[in-house]
Amino acid sequence: MNKVHIERNSISKIRNFKDILKQFLFVVLLIFSYLNTFSQQPITFNKIFTPNSICNTHPSAHSIIYKKNNYLINVHSSDSILPQGSLNFVELDSIGTVIKKITFIQDSTYFLAGFSSFIQTHDSGYFFAGECVLANLTKQCHHIIKLNNNMDTLWTRKMFQTDNLKEDVLQVCETSDKCFVMVGDKYTTNNNIYNVLLIKIDSLGNQIWKKTIANGGMNWGWQQIRQTPDNGFLIYGYNIDVGNPFIMKTDSAGNLIWSKYPNSQFYNQGGTIAITKDGNYLFAFGFGSQILLNGNTDDAAQLYVVEYTPQGAVIWDNKFELNGWDLSAIKIEILPDNNFVILGTYIELTIPNNPEVSFLAKIDKNGHDILWKKIFGYTLYDGSVNFGMDFTLCPDGGFAISGLYGSSTIGQKAWIIKTDSMGYVPGMQYLGINEINTNSSKGDIKAFPNPAKETTTISYPLLNKEGELQVYDMLGQLVYEEKLAKTSTQKEINIQSFKAGLYKVVVRENGIIKG
Repeated sequence: MNKVHIERNSISKIRNFKDILKQFLFVVLLIFSYLNTFSQQPITFNKIFTPNSICNTHPSAHSIIYKKNNYLINVHSSDSILPQGSLNFVELDSIGTVIKKITFIQDSTYFLAGFSSFIQTHDSGYFFAGECVLANLTKQCHHIIKLNNNMDTLWTRKMFQTDNLKEDVLQVCETSDKCFVMVGDKYTTNNNIYNVLLIKIDSLGNQIWKKTIANGGMNWGWQQIRQTPDNGFLIYGYNIDVGNPFIMKTDSAGNLIWSKYPNSQFYNQGGTIAITKDGNYLFAFGFGSQILLNGNTDDAAQLYVVEYTPQGAVIWDNKFELNGWDLSAIKIEILPDNNFVILGTYIELTIPNNPEVSFLAKIDKNGHDILWKKIFGYTLYDGSVNFGMDFTLCPDGGFAISGLYGSSTIGQKAWIIKTDSMGYVPGMQYLGINEINTNSSKGDIKAFPNPAKETTTISYPLLNKEGELQVYDMLGQLVYEEKLAKTSTQKEINIQSFKAGLYKVVVRENGIIKG
């Protein structure tokens, strides 16, 4: 009997242990599930830094590449006292902390780079193309570098020019035949203009061909190149003399097929290009107009976007208001849903001291509306400069952006940020209102100031009956509602209780949406 009793107790203990184990496993799974969910929340950060302690004057991060949760950036800086410059390739972890750095420093030498001049190659390595200039300005060369996947230097090559300070290489793309084509400008002394320069090199940096296209003047840092589906090239440039950006299409050998200059009676700003998944060409730039600001006439700007066929015919074009002036478009990224996001900069008029801010604007694939827009900076005061130079789409739907930050108190630093999928980034956040495009058939809704901190005034089409104003957050939740009087056209609302972020404004008249 005792033996049976002992066995039953043992079985009972085993069952109790199994029950406890199940409960333990359930708790562990819950905790793991919670941690897993938490870990999937998008990481965002907003940081400035200097690449090294030897040569750290005026650093700027011209390129950024996403690499398995980390980020690779290209930073160049200069020191006028030494004098010398440094070229740095920096790897940062998922929260923006420097974990690896390669630095090129040479006595009495400056290193220069265009935007997005550091790219990933088909073999998972990396390639850089830029300029190397002696401090006494007696000699200049194209400086190209190939790195492997671990950022070890495989080879470097300097292509010295026959004439001093006559050529600049600004950006590079890898071609379908695993070579590289660099774009830049070539200075012609006899007529004092800058022509488009194209150089094709093989995978070891040996020149295959060089072409010059006489088609206007360039502005440092702005030129871009993309290979088209037919193995030709789409090129962006900037004509200094007339203040116009332009694009051109060449064949695979660099021969010009067509070029397009936008027309404006006022000064236009920088632009960018991209190739859609359908093989068409997007062209975005700052479209100039004039405004009266503080008693003076200044150049305002809209964001102008055009889509072309490969033959150069316009499919659609549209202009978008962004509350600023001196607007430049920097880069376009095509999203998986065929909509696209544009990175750019402009002088923000609604913030004290009018800082230069960067912006992200998501536009629908047909160019009808801005789906959302966000401005950001490291700080947005003291007339600061927050200049995004390159950005890339991350797997979590967010965006990583590199550039430079400058202010009278901090000086100039390299700048890197990571946003979520709606363009949110930590730091100096200002409320954004999602405005209906001015070409919308439903009418015009405007918010000013936008972004705002305390109050904003919503203007809308004339109401013939009593209406209502509603504000929704980006989760679709109603956060504000107020009745609108008949014949009214605007309403000021207090937004101090709103969280920083992007909101959508709806105006209804008799239950029908006005905008």
